Amino acid sequence: MFKRLFQKLKPKVINPQIQALIKSLEVQLSIPYNTLSDYYKTRISKNEHEKILKETISILKNNTDIQNFILETGKFRIKKEDFNKLPRTIQITTNKQNQLITFIEAKSKKADGKKLSEKEKKSQNPSGAFKTCKPSFIIPPVDLNNQAKIGDQKYIYVSLTSNLDKIFNLHKMTITSQKNSCDKETETSQQTDAGVKLIHVFHYGKNQNKCTFYCEAGIPLNKYLEDKELYQALTPEHKNQIFYDIINETYILHQNNIIHQDIKPENIIIYYDETNNKYKAKLHDFGVCSTIHKNALAPVGLESPEIVESNFMEKYYKQEQEKRKRNYYTIATHLASKSRDKTEYTKPHEKNDMWSLGVVYLLLMHAPEKVKYVHQVDSSLFGINKIDEIFSMNDPWIGALLNPSREKRMSSAEAIQNIHPLCSSLSAKESVSINTH
Repeated sequence: MFKRLFQKLKPKVINPQIQALIKSLEVQLSIPYNTLSDYYKTRISKNEHEKILKETISILKNNTDIQNFILETGKFRIKKEDFNKLPRTIQITTNKQNQLITFIEAKSKKADGKKLSEKEKKSQNPSGAFKTCKPSFIIPPVDLNNQAKIGDQKYIYVSLTSNLDKIFNLHKMTITSQKNSCDKETETSQQTDAGVKLIHVFHYGKNQNKCTFYCEAGIPLNKYLEDKELYQALTPEHKNQIFYDIINETYILHQNNIIHQDIKPENIIIYYDETNNKYKAKLHDFGVCSTIHKNALAPVGLESPEIVESNFMEKYYKQEQEKRKRNYYTIATHLASKSRDKTEYTKPHEKNDMWSLGVVYLLLMHAPEKVKYVHQVDSSLFGINKIDEIFSMNDPWIGALLNPSREKRMSSAEAIQNIHPLCSSLSAKESVSINTH
């Protein structure tokens, strides 16, 4: 299909959008390599850096068909397999300002071929359903910031890539349906002020069965909870701010009639501003939100008691129990009542998000070491005695968010009204509190 695109033809006139894209590449090429960020230099060598920019400039200047393809579709993937001289895959896409921007996709390994250390691995986003998660670097438009350099903190992204043949096996979806789902996820992430924004999804490969998303790089909350060094760096003020951000993000989604349905530590991305020593939390992964999938409801291990009661996920529970030879046991199963109408709780509902948020709060504030067990079919998460202790801790947020009654459980609107509006300025002795006045 692209054989015709790869024929080099000298164009007479280059479109202004393409000219601006080429200019941004030329500006970056003029910046001395030794002044680029250390993180960029550990992933892209000087030789690779120069080859990437020079070869991409040449391709864009001399190939009319590729120019036209970019202008018609707003994006193009220059694979290193198709261009022997290119040491990395390049993605070209359009930003919100309708400007063409470029992503350089780095390898999983360092520029010198060595493997990443455990600490360096922690600095990458989770892959989740995606098979690869690689750092990627934006080449910013020159008219937005002439001084911007590849590798500057705000221009570091990650690419999330997967094979669509394997992602949705449980749903038995066609490739077309999966592509539509990926496109909807990208649109949903950009629909409100909440959530990590996904850059255009790229479909490629045989039968268009592979896809790549790009999103701003951060560290998922579960890695903070799993790592003692990272967790101990979080002061009470930091934890309060993170919780406030998650509440606010959830509230914005609910106000826009979007139920996330997958709130869990892996899907909460933390961004750290080293200059001001501040943390910002954003919800990630809209792949199973209510506008895309009606039958997701909640993540396994963080589902509400009413979902357990409905037997909606009973087939999954049985499969896991047989595989692990353990009973499925969480806070929800302990509190589940068998006296309610089971069919009532099989549709998306914002209170399911609030229960999941309550479990996240419990892990963040009281039990970070339990995060590893939250998705496992294992009674080691919270035993009966431990669950009783949870509700006797005199923490009003636990009672409000982990209320077994859906009707009495706090909504996101109630939470945003009650949460301290200035938690970023709370003293170290204070915690996020519910306003009882």
